Amino acid sequence: MLRTIRLLAKTMAVVAISSTVQAQTDLQSRLAGITSMQAKFNQNVYSENNKLLHTYSGQMEFKKPNSFRWEVLQPDPSLLVTDGKKLWNYDADLEQVTVQKYNANKELTPLSFVLEDPAKLNQNFSIEAKARDCYKLTPKEENSNFVNVEVCFKDLAISSVNILDHLGQNSAFEFMQVVNNRNIADQRFSFKPPAGVDVVGE
Repeated sequence: MLRTIRLLAKTMAVVAISSTVQAQTDLQSRLAGITSMQAKFNQNVYSENNKLLHTYSGQMEFKKPNSFRWEVLQPDPSLLVTDGKKLWNYDADLEQVTVQKYNANKELTPLSFVLEDPAKLNQNFSIEAKARDCYKLTPKEENSNFVNVEVCFKDLAISSVNILDHLGQNSAFEFMQVVNNRNIADQRFSFKPPAGVDVVGE
């Protein structure tokens, strides 16, 4: 009987490892097929008790390896954009832009992980398959900004991202009108401050 239980435990462990490896391979394959992305997004932030705290909407663009544009349009306009060298954080209401050196290792947006080399994704995250076309990524570093992130796909495009932070808050992102692998001009990933805007850090 004990031998049977041990054999069953070993079999389940092998199945679990095989499932994890398959999830890693599947997610890496999906992300490797995306070289750029443009989309509109809605974001809902929920409390630990699932109470709606904030709602945002806007548009985003990214182009591998390190170009990103994340623009909130409602309710308060703001812009986060990088060309892989500089990072601009523009607050329209404050009429201020902060400029700093881009850090490829810093989690800037909900989709920062897609800019990583897909082949190295499992070095930073534990990956498991969830519902169909969904994957849960848990950071291996203890000082990560979030507990885990769940990403879902529809027709090979990223359709949603859910992030659970260390306060128990959940940020749910829905992406619409997604276009993958379009040639996006480099100018979209730089920023020229409007006249009269305070520039900090440049």
